[in-house]
Amino acid sequence: MQVARWGGEIERVEKAVVAMVECDKQRAYELARVGHYAGQVGLCEAAASEDDGAFFAALAVSLETMSAALSDRADLVERELLNPVRFQSGKASAAQQVVANREQLVAELRGALRRRARAKKAYASARRYATGGQKSALAEAASESKMAAERTIGDAAEALQRITTGMKRQVAQSAEECSADLRPVIRATACAMRAHARVERAHWVELKAQLVALQAHERHAAAPALAAAAT
Repeated sequence: MQVARWGGEIERVEKAVVAMVECDKQRAYELARVGHYAGQVGLCEAAASEDDGAFFAALAVSLETMSAALSDRADLVERELLNPVRFQSGKASAAQQVVANREQLVAELRGALRRRARAKKAYASARRYATGGQKSALAEAASESKMAAERTIGDAAEALQRITTGMKRQVAQSAEECSADLRPVIRATACAMRAHARVERAHWVELKAQLVALQAHERHAAAPALAAAAT
């Protein structure tokens, strides 16, 4: 059904966006953690060498800047995209519940129609074949069953009509809202994410240069020890 397909599509989009947000948040946490360690190393190194201390302090700043950029992007996606998607997901779930209620009413209506048919048959059989007091009792019981079934039919048909009318209106409104609400949001979020990606690439370039410098620094610092060991 259209509602089930719409709900499934919204659910898949929600899962994908949640995974993206969680990934950025986890990366931001790890970068912040490493940046904190680099800052602590910088404090220790500063006591022996101002240059080494400054180097690790700068590395810590770069890592924390990257972490902040990823956190900002995760917040942006969560605020501008995930929240609207979750709103649509909630509406899809509500629509699916309405569909389930309608199917239940349809089943009740069909059951009442069958009971009425059986009651009519029992009433006709009682009038034709039963005799005396038995005829009256059977006919009355069959008549009561028929009237009860007809009341159920009337109630179910009325409720079914209301649900069907509401469903058609809600499905049309939801499809229009989904098109109106999510497409501009997705476009705006994509543009903002591209801008964040450019900033992130610039930070990565700077961080990569610092890490290359760190490797060179470590090799230089270890060179005397390696030379002594070789001799």
